[in-house]
Amino acid sequence: MAAGPVFREVAAELFASFHPELRARVRSRVRTSEANIDDACAEAWRIFLRRQPEIRDSHRGWMVVVATRLAIELAQRDRRVVSLVDGDTERGARQVSLDIVSELHVTDAARMEVKEALERVAELEPRDRHVFVLHVLGYTYDEIADLMSLTESAVDRYLRRARAHVRGTSAIPKRGRRPSQR
Repeated sequence: MAAGPVFREVAAELFASFHPELRARVRSRVRTSEANIDDACAEAWRIFLRRQPEIRDSHRGWMVVVATRLAIELAQRDRRVVSLVDGDTERGARQVSLDIVSELHVTDAARMEVKEALERVAELEPRDRHVFVLHVLGYTYDEIADLMSLTESAVDRYLRRARAHVRGTSAIPKRGRRPSQR
C-alpha cells in the first residue's frame, strides 16, 4: 500500500525532526555497534511507514520501544556470531550450543548432532570459521571475497575445508585426477 502525499510529507518532517533523537535514545539503552543502532532505527521507520498510522506524539515512544527491541535482537545475534567467528573456541562453541540447541524442538539425538556440529565450527581455523559463518549468514561468495579481501576461489576453498570439518570428514578432495572407480 503506497503512502499518500500528505502522509509522506508529515512522515518526512517527523523523520527530520525525530531521527537524531531516536538514535540517541536507542544508543543510551542498548550497548551495541552503531551499525546495529542504525539498522534498528531504519527497520523501526520502515515498520512505521508501512503501517501509515495517524501521526501523534505517542508514536515517538512507540518508535523508541520498537527500535530498542530491534537493537537488542541485533546485539544478541552479533554476540552469537562473534563467539563463533572471533571468540575463544571452547567458550564460543559452548555459548552457541546453549543458545541454539536449547531452543530446538527435536529429539535428543538430533540435539547432540547439532551440538557436535557447532563445536566443530568453533574448532575451525579463524579464517575458515569467519568465511563459513558469513556464508551461513547469507553472504554470497562475491560478498565474502570483498569483505575479507580474498578471491572467490579462495572463499570456495575455505568453505570446502570448513564444510568437510563440520561434517566430520577428514580430508578435502584434492585437485587433479581422482582414482578410477572400478
